[in-house]
Amino acid sequence: MNPDKNNRPEWRAAVYDRSREADVRMMETLLEAGTAQTVCDRMDSQLEDLAQARVVRKPTNTSEIDARIEGILNGLNRYDFGRWIYYPWLRSMVHVLPPEQFRELRLDRNRHKITAAEQVRLSSFAVGIVGLSTGNVIARTLCLEGTSERFKLADFDSLELSNLNRIEGGLHELGLSKTTLAARRLVEINPYAVVVPFESGLTEENLDEFLIGEPCLGVVIDECDDLRMKLLLRERARSLGIPVLMATSDRGMLDVERFDLEPGRPIFHGLLADISSNKIGELTDEQKLSLVLSIVGIESMSTRAAASLLEIRQTISTWPQLASDVMLGGAAITAAVRRLALNEPLPSGRHFVDLDEILSRIPPKSTIARSDPAGATSGAATHAEINNSLDPRLPEFIRFIVEHALLAPSAGNNQPWQFYSDGLHLWLIHDRERSRNLADVESRFSYLGLGAALENIRIAAAHLCCETDIEFFPHPSNSTVVACMSFRAHQGGDVSKDADLFPLLPLRVTNRRRATPIEIPESQLRTLAEAAEKAGAVVRFLTSRDTLSQLGRIIGACDRIRFLCRPLHEELIAEIRWNPAETQRTRNGLDLHTLELTPAQAVVLKLLARSDVASLLRQLQAGSGLKELSASAITNSSAVGLLSVKRGTAADILRAGTAFQRLWLLATRFELGLQPLGAIAMFSLLDVQNPRIFNAAEAAELQSLRDEFERLIPTARDRIDLLLFRLSKVLAPSARSLRLPISQVLFFGEPPEEGDDAIRRTGRKKGR
Repeated sequence: MNPDKNNRPEWRAAVYDRSREADVRMMETLLEAGTAQTVCDRMDSQLEDLAQARVVRKPTNTSEIDARIEGILNGLNRYDFGRWIYYPWLRSMVHVLPPEQFRELRLDRNRHKITAAEQVRLSSFAVGIVGLSTGNVIARTLCLEGTSERFKLADFDSLELSNLNRIEGGLHELGLSKTTLAARRLVEINPYAVVVPFESGLTEENLDEFLIGEPCLGVVIDECDDLRMKLLLRERARSLGIPVLMATSDRGMLDVERFDLEPGRPIFHGLLADISSNKIGELTDEQKLSLVLSIVGIESMSTRAAASLLEIRQTISTWPQLASDVMLGGAAITAAVRRLALNEPLPSGRHFVDLDEILSRIPPKSTIARSDPAGATSGAATHAEINNSLDPRLPEFIRFIVEHALLAPSAGNNQPWQFYSDGLHLWLIHDRERSRNLADVESRFSYLGLGAALENIRIAAAHLCCETDIEFFPHPSNSTVVACMSFRAHQGGDVSKDADLFPLLPLRVTNRRRATPIEIPESQLRTLAEAAEKAGAVVRFLTSRDTLSQLGRIIGACDRIRFLCRPLHEELIAEIRWNPAETQRTRNGLDLHTLELTPAQAVVLKLLARSDVASLLRQLQAGSGLKELSASAITNSSAVGLLSVKRGTAADILRAGTAFQRLWLLATRFELGLQPLGAIAMFSLLDVQNPRIFNAAEAAELQSLRDEFERLIPTARDRIDLLLFRLSKVLAPSARSLRLPISQVLFFGEPPEEGDDAIRRTGRKKGR
C-alpha cells in the first residue's frame, strides 16, 4: 500500500494510455521494479465479447469475429489498445477497454431496461453520499448498474469488525477509512469513475463544496447518523433545489424529498415541526432521540427494529442493521436515482418495500395512534346514542353531589359507576362493563374507586349542610347496587370537617411528575394515617431511602412484566388516549399528557403500544429498560404508602376507598403529589391462577418479587393489602384526566335488576 502525499491510504487507480510516452515509461517502471506484482490481461476476451455484443445475432464464423475486432482496434496492436489500470493497494495491473467501449461492454446486459441513450445521461449524473455504512452498498450498487459514474463520498469513520455484517470489506482492511474503502470499490468496478472523497466527513465548512463544487450534485443521499447534519444538509439542499433521498435499512423504507420540484417543502415532510439545525444544540439527548424516532416513524418500524431500539444501551450497543436490509436499501436508492436522472416520476414521501411482509403475506401494519383504538370506549355508547340532557325530574341537589362524585379517582380512569335517583334516594351502581379488567381481582380496584365516589358525595352533601346515611349493598340479590344513600339536613351534627374538604375535591389529581426526595413532616404523615384509620383502613408509610430503593426495583420489575405480558399489555394500552381528539371523544382512560413523560419516553411508550414489539421483547426475555421509569419514580419519592384493610369483604373495601379518598384530599391540602401504584394488583393475580395471564417464567419471577416485597414490608395476617401509592413534593401536574358527562351516568328512577341488558347498552332502565 502506497500512501499519497497527504499520508493517507491510496484509493486512486492510475490509468495509463500507451499512446502517451510518459504513461509508457511509468507503466514499464512499475513492471520492471516488481511494484506491480500481478498483471491481468484479458483484452482478447473483452474484444471478442464487444464484437459479439454489437450484433443482434451471434457471428457464426471466426473470420467475421476477427473482422469486427480489427475494426475496433483500428490499426493498434492489442497490447497498446485500451488502458492499463494500476491499483496500488492491490499491486495489480489490469488491461481494459477504452472508456466508451468499456462502458458499452460492461453495461451491455442493462439493455434495454436501460437504453444506450439513457446510459449516457446516467453516466454524467453526479451523486453525493453522506455516511458510508449503508452508503457503501448504495455507492457500489449505483456504480455496478452504471446509474452514475460521478460520486462524492463523505464519512469520517473507519472500518471496524462490527461493520462487516453489512459492509463489503476484508479483515485486512480493518481501520481503513470508510471513504477510502468505498472509493476503492468504485474504481475497482469502474476505473474511469470520477470519485471525490471527503475523508473528514461532512461539516458546516465544507458543505457547499460537497453540494455545488465539481462535480455539481444532482441528488444527495443521506445515510449519516448526526441529527444536526441531517437537518443542515436538507436546509442547504432545499435552498439549492437538490433532492434528498434516504434509506433506513428497515422495512425497505425509502424517503424522498423533492426540493428540486418543491422549494418550500417542509424538511422531513414536516415531522419535526419547526426544529432547525441551529436549535439542535439546545436539545437534550432524550429530545434528540425523540426527533430521530419521529423521522424513522414509530408506527412504521418493523417489530424487531422497534424492540431493538428499546434495548439500546440495555442489551445492545447501537441501532442494528442487517446486510439484506442494507442491500435492499441500495437497490431502492439506485432505482430512485435512476428515475431522478431520467426525469421519470418520483414523488416526495415514503415508500416501503417490506420483504418480510411480502414474503409472509401479512397485511400492512396498522398505526398505533388510531382514531378508534380497541377498548377505547369499553363498550360505552357513543354520544349519538345517548341523550345528553338529564332527566328534568332529578333534583338540583342530586345533580350537584353526583357532579362532585364524578371527580373521584378510578383505576385507569375507567369510572366504574352509574347513579340512579328517585328524588329521595341515590343509588350507586357498579358498572361492570367499564371495569372488566384482569388486574381488578375480585373488583377490589373498582370498589376502591366507588368508595372514593361515596366520600365525595358525603363531602358535597356536607357542603350543602346535609348529612349522608349510607347502606352498603342494600339489595342482596343485586350485587351491582353497592350503596343506597339518603340525605337529611344536619340537626346539630358536626359536618364541618367534611365540608372543609369540599374545596379540595376539584384540586385532587393523580400526579405522576418526577420529584426529588424531600422529607415530609412526620405530623403530616401521621394526620394522613389517622384519617384513613377512622374510616376503617390501615396505612403504613415507608420513608427510608434504602427501603424505597429496594421497593423501586421490585415495582419496576413488576411493571416490566405488566408491559410485556400480552393480556395485561392489551388492557394497559387500551387505557391510554393518544391524542386530544381521542381524549375529548371518550372522556375516560388516561390522557397521554397525564403520564408526565419526556418526549423520548412518550416515543418509547408508543413503540411499546405495538403488541408485536411487546411480544418480541417478552419472547427475548428483554425489556430491562422498562424497569427504570418506575424504579426512579419510587426512589425519588418522599414516601410510599401501603393501604390495607382488616377484612376483605366488598363493604370493607368500599370503606377503604372512602378512607383513601379522604387521605388523598388531605395530601392535596398539604401540597403533596400522590400517585397510585399497581404492584399489589400484580401480586393478587398470582392467586387467581389464570393460565392465560402469565407464562411460567413470568409467574416464577412475579412470585419471587412478591416474596421479596413481603420480606421488605411484612404483611400482617389479619390484613389484606390493597394499594401502594407514592407521595412527593412536586409541582401541579400538566394535565388532568377527563370525566364522562353526568348525563351518561345519572338516571332517574330505581336501579335496574342485575343483568338487565338496558344498563349495559345505555345505562337506562327499561321502560323509562
